[in-house]
Amino acid sequence: MNSEKRDLLVMKLIHYFSVEKKYNPVIVHGIQNEIWLENMDEDIKIVRIVLNYIHNNEQLEFDNFKVGRLSSQIKKKTFTFKLKTLSFYLDINDDVAFPTIKNRYMVKVKSERGLKSNKLVKELFPDLPEKLIFDEKGAMLYEKINNDILRSNLEENEKISELFSEKKPITTYILMFIMCLVFMLMYVFGNGSTSTSTLFNFGALVKPALSPIRTVTSIFLHIGFIHLFMNMWAFNILGKQNENFYGHFKMLIIFLYSGIVGNLLSLIFMGNNSISAGASGAIF
Repeated sequence: MNSEKRDLLVMKLIHYFSVEKKYNPVIVHGIQNEIWLENMDEDIKIVRIVLNYIHNNEQLEFDNFKVGRLSSQIKKKTFTFKLKTLSFYLDINDDVAFPTIKNRYMVKVKSERGLKSNKLVKELFPDLPEKLIFDEKGAMLYEKINNDILRSNLEENEKISELFSEKKPITTYILMFIMCLVFMLMYVFGNGSTSTSTLFNFGALVKPALSPIRTVTSIFLHIGFIHLFMNMWAFNILGKQNENFYGHFKMLIIFLYSGIVGNLLSLIFMGNNSISAGASGAIF
């Protein structure tokens, strides 16, 4: 395969995995003449396009050693137990034999046509050969591939930016408002937030009178102004961060679930005559 055809095939492979399969480039320090792409949502998590000339089995053995070492590093960083890799060798001697290595697949690429008949390619990425066919030719083909890859990267960057962009913490503010409102109502319709009878009537957690409703209502009660102030200060910070990352509805679910679990755990340490209230369990 001459260099021009090889370069075009490399671009087509990058186009397929980037645009069609949503793989992202991986920067691997100290590696030359190789392109690494990753997608942790796919069965094949790492795709390599190798441009180095592999002359004999010893060179391939060293290449496999290198892949194994780098794969181990990626597994540690991503907490992945099984990391399948697929390597496309575009410049390899015909006499070089591929060894059988668990979770590691290798393909010799002598031509674009050869990919169509490759059994491993058909098994792992059956639509790859047809996706390498374009109507455009020459400079227009290069332009289309570049534009598609650029557009795909921009779309991915927009998704990431949207995920981490600052959003209005509506759920956090509503929950804080409810807790502050309940705190004031305990003084309007009761004897204050430190009154045991008022806390009980408003739904505080009491071991003898345990009920599923109290595991929820007690989250919104606070005993004294300092207790309320400290929880609101912490929740204002942590609630905004969680809501910004997870969204409004998921934030509500996380808050309620954490609060209920926190209350159930606190029951273990509560005495029979103790009373418990507050959003501390949810916040922590």
